[in-house]
Amino acid sequence: MKSLYRLFFFTTLFVTIFCQAQKDTITTKFDDEIEALYKKGIQLIKIKNEFDKGLLILDSARTLAKADENMEQLVRVNYASATGYILKGDFDVALNLLKKGILMIDTMNIEGKQISYDSYVNHYQLIGYYYAYRSENVLAMKYYRKALFYAEKDPEMCLPKVNTLNQIAVLLIQQKSYDEAIHYFEQINDVYVNDYILKNIYTNLGVIYIKKEDPVKAKEYFLKTKSLMKEDKVGLDMLYVYIGLANVYYLERKWQRSLQYYQKSYVMANTLGTQKEIINIALGFSEVYSELGEFSKALPYLSIAENTIAKVSSGGETNLMTKNLYDVYSDVYEKAGNYKKSTIYLHKSIALSDSIFAIDKTREVERLKIQYETEKQAKEIEFLTLQREKKELEIQQKETALERSRLLKNVFLISFLIILIPVVGLLYVYFQKLITQKELSVKNEEISQQKITEILRTQQLKTIKATLQGQETERKRIAQELHDSIGGGLAGIKLQLDQYTKEDSTIKNTVSNLQEICEQVRDISHDLIPKKIVQNAFTTVISNHIKTIDSTSEVKINFLSNSEEAINNIDEQIQAELYKIIQELFTNMLKHAEASKVDLSLNYYDNTINLLFEDNGKGFNIYKKKSGIGLDNIESRIKALDGNLNIDSHIGRGTIINIDIPIV
Repeated sequence: MKSLYRLFFFTTLFVTIFCQAQKDTITTKFDDEIEALYKKGIQLIKIKNEFDKGLLILDSARTLAKADENMEQLVRVNYASATGYILKGDFDVALNLLKKGILMIDTMNIEGKQISYDSYVNHYQLIGYYYAYRSENVLAMKYYRKALFYAEKDPEMCLPKVNTLNQIAVLLIQQKSYDEAIHYFEQINDVYVNDYILKNIYTNLGVIYIKKEDPVKAKEYFLKTKSLMKEDKVGLDMLYVYIGLANVYYLERKWQRSLQYYQKSYVMANTLGTQKEIINIALGFSEVYSELGEFSKALPYLSIAENTIAKVSSGGETNLMTKNLYDVYSDVYEKAGNYKKSTIYLHKSIALSDSIFAIDKTREVERLKIQYETEKQAKEIEFLTLQREKKELEIQQKETALERSRLLKNVFLISFLIILIPVVGLLYVYFQKLITQKELSVKNEEISQQKITEILRTQQLKTIKATLQGQETERKRIAQELHDSIGGGLAGIKLQLDQYTKEDSTIKNTVSNLQEICEQVRDISHDLIPKKIVQNAFTTVISNHIKTIDSTSEVKINFLSNSEEAINNIDEQIQAELYKIIQELFTNMLKHAEASKVDLSLNYYDNTINLLFEDNGKGFNIYKKKSGIGLDNIESRIKALDGNLNIDSHIGRGTIINIDIPIV
């Protein structure tokens, strides 16, 4: 179903704006002119959807805040502008503003100004949303967790914490980690609840159960959302409920009920003027009529979707909607028996997919440019900070020198009046100097001895490390020789003798013995390698393995792990099995996937280890692909650990492997 395509993003972004709107009502007193411009810009953006006018007014507020050197107001105005650019669809401009905002917050903290944690929370939330929109899920989760870290520092920040939990849960829905997403929604329920938040929770839970193809549970939550609103209310919340119920009845194959709710959705979407929702509803209509075999009714709705897409501003999201349109066109014509047109639209979809990929590459280059500029500015700020500290130190040294000069003048004046006192004073100073020099000499000698001791200790550590590395290398070499040379040779002999087993029972017994020896050689070679798990933290072993792959291939690998201490403390046998599973996953990827990017995350929650492996390779048909030895090995290891394996792969769209292993 294509009609739920927009639901996730609107639900998440609505909570973001809602939380910020709540905060605006409790801000401290600022410069009146800047504050007036700030509030007017926010009103134009969030209430009237006049993005260009609102952003222009916020630019004026930013200019005044810079002139007044009012950093706190400048941070707020930058954040509001970033929100406006996100709503407008200029995500890269928004990211640049947000990163500048974080640098300003860091600078204010260095200068000793008290900045509330919610400034960090708001910025990290929107950066996470940026990466989620670009489907860079690992980076999105990284920034959402940063936002959650700061939100949990202040017990009074209920709404920012709720918003962050909601964004993490929505991201998990997109990653198809539905049970974990439900876990985060339950945390929202424990933190803070009002009707607005309940509507978002129920709507997203309805979406989850649609994705899990459980229409009964999905209907339950959509009806709960509906019960919190007036039946005749016209708004996005009710629109999403109608779209959700249309999807529910689609799954139940109750076509007339599905059409009924699509009709309600279509009327409301036209009233609200939400063109992107109109597109998805029109696609939903066409899919239902296609299932009914009424192709003459399906095609006009596809035309409506096509004409509406033409009205929407161009961009990455528009390209995705156009691709969905071509896919539905192809499906409808295929069911109608018009294979020629079906093939035409299929080729259009494939061509647009290639175009989207090229656009994403261009955006990535632009993002890296912006990141470079941001890092350059950060270094400049750091340099200026060091320069300021240096000047302060020079001033302090000059003041100390002046104070010493005044003291000497007083001594000379007193020496004219009393001869004895200056003589005693000089002797005292002289002896103090001797004592100080002696102490300084002893101290220098101690420091020198410490340096010598440290050098010796460092050398000893290097020697020990080199010895351990040599042992590990030798163990690996022996394991490889056993596996590749001896094991391969025995396997070759076994294959040669197999052809005589039917003729001679003695040879058959010999072949059986050879098989046992082959298995023993394999076991010995595998047992030699995992010693590194005993000697190192498990997450470090994985990181080192990834670095090895990075150095020998062109694949970019992102590795993210939370609760590292808990993961490193699990049973070594489980660690060894996990390590072998990860090795096999990377081996299969390198052999078959032709991927350029891999995301690997390792998480621990509710006494469960979750391993998520995602690549952007060529994928495969999981219903037709025959299981290989590598995949069989992975499945057997997971089964031995009472774990669960879920594989999601489509040709041309990469592969996602999700593994859950319980920790008793």
